[in-house]
Amino acid sequence: EEKERAEKKKRGAKVTA
Repeated sequence: EEKERAEKKKRGAKVTA
């Protein structure tokens, strides 16, 4: 799903930050 993909990307960005 697009929402799940966006959430995963947001989570990854938070983890990277």
